Amino acid sequence: MNYPKKLGKEDRKHSLRMRPTKETEEEKSFELVHNVNAMFFEDRRASQDDEQLLEEIVFGEETPKKRRDESWQYETREDSVACKDWEYDNNEEERGTISLWENKKLRKLRKHKEENVLSTKEYEQRLRQLFVEKNHFAVEWSQQPDNDSSLGQPQVARKATDEPFTVKDDKKDSFSWQKQSDWISFRRLADANQQDPCHSTVFATEFHPGGRLLLVGGLDKVLRLFSVDGQVNPKVESVYYANLPIRCAHFILDASRILCAGRRRFLYELDLVSGQSYPLLLFQDRYESTFEKFQVSWNGDRLGFVGDNGKIVLFDSKTKEETGCLYSSPGLHDLSFSPQGLELLSCGDNGMIHRFDLRMNRCIEKWTDQGASSLLCIRTWHTKNTFAVGNADGFVHLYRVAGASFTLCKAFSNLTTAIQDVCFHPEYPLLAFASNIGKNQVRLANISRQTVYRNWPPPHLQRIQTMTMSEQYLAMGNDHGRVVLYNLVA
Repeated sequence: MNYPKKLGKEDRKHSLRMRPTKETEEEKSFELVHNVNAMFFEDRRASQDDEQLLEEIVFGEETPKKRRDESWQYETREDSVACKDWEYDNNEEERGTISLWENKKLRKLRKHKEENVLSTKEYEQRLRQLFVEKNHFAVEWSQQPDNDSSLGQPQVARKATDEPFTVKDDKKDSFSWQKQSDWISFRRLADANQQDPCHSTVFATEFHPGGRLLLVGGLDKVLRLFSVDGQVNPKVESVYYANLPIRCAHFILDASRILCAGRRRFLYELDLVSGQSYPLLLFQDRYESTFEKFQVSWNGDRLGFVGDNGKIVLFDSKTKEETGCLYSSPGLHDLSFSPQGLELLSCGDNGMIHRFDLRMNRCIEKWTDQGASSLLCIRTWHTKNTFAVGNADGFVHLYRVAGASFTLCKAFSNLTTAIQDVCFHPEYPLLAFASNIGKNQVRLANISRQTVYRNWPPPHLQRIQTMTMSEQYLAMGNDHGRVVLYNLVA
């Protein structure tokens, strides 16, 4: 048999040299990946340091190599040129310009309409000035008080550009507001009921005439009392009424007692001196299903309940006996006593304002509100015979009583939804009005200047159901069971 000839070592080498080798694309890619992976594990280049290797991996390009025979304190020509260019770019900030017309957000930095270009230095100064104007309350802690200001005098944070308004203590119990801008100083404090929040919507809030004690009531059937200090706000007392979801509560009889009402035919009265609480049955002879809304006169001696078909039932706070019944237009929503306690105002669905004389228990005047919309709330101020009404269209009308006629002073149209509550400050010419439809629907207005403060409301306010103000604080109860507290006079 003829066997194939075996090749020796020399013949095998010769045959491999002569045989053409062709690498496939798969072999090339495998070798390339293998080489790339090897770069991360081992660096066989002895002249290359770790920092330069990292730059090559990240940026993909090698940096200008330094001469091997020179030390690191010397640099190449390329490095010196790059350093000069960097210094030149750094100085470009001073001579650069910024166009205010191309970016619409920058047009607010212009001082006049024809201004178009600003230098970078001037641009930075105007940005700082705009920040101080919009956030001056955040930097007011760094401002030093004036030397001529007394320690007992309340001070208000100042605006950067306009003339500030100040509060001067001319007398012990009287304050005068000077000419002021449309900015107001306020500071967010801890929630008034942070130690015991409500588990439902807050419907009743009112400050004690002393200014420290605050009552809070809601649909969770608990009446809470807090001592407001702005920091801890400790809870004084809480009373649980098992069969009365609280919708209205006020201080009565020189603020020595609290009267609570809901959608029931009975009330609850809490004596703050003895701490006892007992029910009251005042409406046994009447056919109304509920008396959930009532108002108290300024001296706390009279009670006015909103009844059905425009009825206003009057009671004596001490004896709890009915003293009279007034008849307003059907669809009655709210009522308010005059500061002297001799007159009463009411409003309802037909846009009519009724004025009653409590000495004769009769209506002496009727007035149709401007717009003839449904009126939801009405409040009187303690001076100058001034009152405010809020309607279903979001308007708040400020009236002044002059003799036997009403004079419209101002119509605030800053809200577009139904007004839920209107509240006056007990000392300052300040008016607050809110709507419970939507968030951040609260406004503050200056009565003397008849303007609305443009830096109010602060963000993240929930739906406000009720408001009350003392000399120092503004408390607002929302639908989350919290009573948000602000300090208006810092």
